[in-house]
Amino acid sequence: MNTTDNSPMDKDVAFLRELMDEISDRARARGLTPEILESILNES
Repeated sequence: MNTTDNSPMDKDVAFLRELMDEISDRARARGLTPEILESILNES
């Protein structure tokens, strides 16, 4: 598949990365650490 930097998929990927970065920043600001997240995800 041949894509360029301006393809709709590239724009979607860039948007998703920005969104995930914002979510990550907000989680860190609220005190969520990678260790806490891992603990939550490993709960049974």
